[in-house]
Amino acid sequence: MSRPWVRGIYHLVVFLFGFSIIPLLYLRPEDQLAAKLDSLAWDPCPTREFFDNPVLIVSTDPNLIHFLFYFLAPVIILHTNFHLVFHVSCTVYYLYLVPNKSTSVEHRKNQQRFFIGILFQTAIPCILLLVLGFFVIYDGITHNLSQKSLNLVLIFVATHGIVESFTILIVHRSYREAVRHIWMNKKVSDIRDPAILQNNKI
Repeated sequence: MSRPWVRGIYHLVVFLFGFSIIPLLYLRPEDQLAAKLDSLAWDPCPTREFFDNPVLIVSTDPNLIHFLFYFLAPVIILHTNFHLVFHVSCTVYYLYLVPNKSTSVEHRKNQQRFFIGILFQTAIPCILLLVLGFFVIYDGITHNLSQKSLNLVLIFVATHGIVESFTILIVHRSYREAVRHIWMNKKVSDIRDPAILQNNKI
């Protein structure tokens, strides 16, 4: 995309896809209590927190809900995946197939190594989100997923931050060295602590 107008159209389409969800918030029912009662037709056995805590009901219109689940959500998912594949393909193309001749071999290898690390780093949350999406679709079709199972799935997905942090340390050497440097400085500062030195003398 070397031409400015092509880049402008591309970013406009990306913005419109992301902006398409915002107008739905203005279509929410004003009477949230009545909307809560109407939503029981979709889920007749919610948890206790549904009644005890404030809950935002975006819509109870069956047509709008079907539009969201069967059209808008798949379009946004496909657009996001296309966006990801497009940028990964461009990176592979310019790093491996047509590398810039002005960059040194060492710099190019560092870029390739960093790119592979980023792929591993981003693959973990993507896989976890796919697992969550699979369970949501499965529950939407079969209605056999219990609240306990859904809670376990959400807890499993919520661990992606911890797993991703360990992945960053495993993949990127600079982060490992930074963490090691922080811990080494902490140990040195603890050793030089006057209270510790006084206890050692005693």
